[in-house]
Amino acid sequence: MEVDLSNQESIVEAIAKTVAKFGKIDVLVNNAGYGIGGAVEELNQKEISDSFNINIMAVIKTMKSVMPYFRQQKSGNIINVSSIAGFAPGIGWAIYAATKYAVTGLSEVMAEDVRGFGVKVTVVAPGAFRTNFLEDSSLVFADKKI
Repeated sequence: MEVDLSNQESIVEAIAKTVAKFGKIDVLVNNAGYGIGGAVEELNQKEISDSFNINIMAVIKTMKSVMPYFRQQKSGNIINVSSIAGFAPGIGWAIYAATKYAVTGLSEVMAEDVRGFGVKVTVVAPGAFRTNFLEDSSLVFADKKI
């Protein structure tokens, strides 16, 4: 099933289809995202907005969309993938780090907010390990170079 993470209706529809097919939903994993490199002054507003829209706003949209089901079930698990950059950022990755700081902070507060509904929230902040993350398909660099 494809989901357009920039489109709230697409997210709501995907979750509803999942519940219709399986009778419930147990886990939401927010693993979509990409790195964006460049100093803040190198990045244009679209590059910054696109990064925040996928790396943090999509996390918010999916959590908002799944919570009615989790509250009704009185159970569920949300797993948000952040990054080591969310607490130990690297030079030239300020915007990426900002999105991952946001995912980490959001997840920690969300865990407290939904605990009473039987929902658990976990944030995972991996460091460097062998994935496709450092390949061109997962990275964007500023068009403007200084």
